[in-house]
Amino acid sequence: MLALLPMDAGPASRDVNRFSALASLMGFGWAVVLAVALAFGVIVVARRDRPAAALTIPVLWLEMLLLGLLHRYPFLDQRTSHFLLVLSIAVVAIGVADAAFRLATVRRALGVLFLVAAAGLYFSGVSEYVGEPSIPAEDVRSQVRYIEANRTEGDTILISVLGGWGFAYYWDLDDPVFIDRPLASFRWHSQSKNGSLYRRAAWETYQTARRHAQPDERIDLLYHFAHVIALSTLYPFL
Repeated sequence: MLALLPMDAGPASRDVNRFSALASLMGFGWAVVLAVALAFGVIVVARRDRPAAALTIPVLWLEMLLLGLLHRYPFLDQRTSHFLLVLSIAVVAIGVADAAFRLATVRRALGVLFLVAAAGLYFSGVSEYVGEPSIPAEDVRSQVRYIEANRTEGDTILISVLGGWGFAYYWDLDDPVFIDRPLASFRWHSQSKNGSLYRRAAWETYQTARRHAQPDERIDLLYHFAHVIALSTLYPFL
């Protein structure tokens, strides 16, 4: 069975530890250095007549932090926060470039020395990661080969949504089977494989949840129903 377990968002203290670890991973050494450099970069973006872009950075961080505290998102997880970390490094780079430019207007040598020092400090912090992927390989092929070698007739193989791509790539024993049911293709885009059946797919999902809901999950079931109604009503206008 292939499965990717959901990640725990963790308490706020764990988020602080993750921020410190990722600051070191990103080449900044200490979290406070990353925070100050990012704040300076945001100020530079705002002063460059891009207030909306500058506001987006802290809002995005606050949004991800809030979702993490609500256990809806694994805040600062190395894999799922990749977009946030890359964006933050880009903003820091803008701040560094602005500082170098300002120093160069005073004296060109100061700007050059500042850039060299900043680049040296940054690369000294990330040099150990050059050429070494920080996310361990999952080796899906070996998992699939193990299933092929050990499965017996009648076995049910459960695969997660994310694991299905790698499994399908390496699986050679059977031909794919098309499941003609709305729930099997649940994308909410008018031109996707689900097409105009997205209302039926959402309703079928709700009916499945209703059949398996426990007595203490009635509020969640009501929320699910409201969500289906809202999506079915609003999505055609998006």
